[in-house]
Amino acid sequence: MKYFTPDLLVRGQSEDPRIADEVERLWDEAILRYQSHLDRLRPTFPAGLQALEEHPLHDSLVRIVSKREHELLIVVQMETANHEMLHLRFDLAEPPVIHTETLPEHLRSEDGTALWLYEEVEQAEVCWRMCILLSNGWEMEICFHDVAVDAFQALWPSANVAVSAPPH
Repeated sequence: MKYFTPDLLVRGQSEDPRIADEVERLWDEAILRYQSHLDRLRPTFPAGLQALEEHPLHDSLVRIVSKREHELLIVVQMETANHEMLHLRFDLAEPPVIHTETLPEHLRSEDGTALWLYEEVEQAEVCWRMCILLSNGWEMEICFHDVAVDAFQALWPSANVAVSAPPH
């Protein structure tokens, strides 16, 4: 990751107010630089990547990461009132690379869950590249041609669905 680096995330955990203030300033600068980067790339995004931008993935619960031949499937449960689920199906240009220990152990989610922390998108020579940092310590690098985005209303798990027992 070039903008939202794991190092910056680690330094942001400091209890020293001077370091915390400096990291917050650097984080704000990284956001501005990354937004400028995206603004330059956006006109060339494939359709699926444009559709993906409509869904804020930060803090979404990653439910599934699976691979089949030249496809990578990621299923996330959004942090929305209706617990919307997104199925992201990447048309891979290369096999994904997963670094399993990007975050130090003390910053990884303790319960084994993985929240989508940050993603960065860039255009590579023969593909689009997305790096995703997850709270379990993983950083996934995905080189893809396009991504299909399908949104679903979650029935389970969800707090917004009335469930009744079957008749006896």
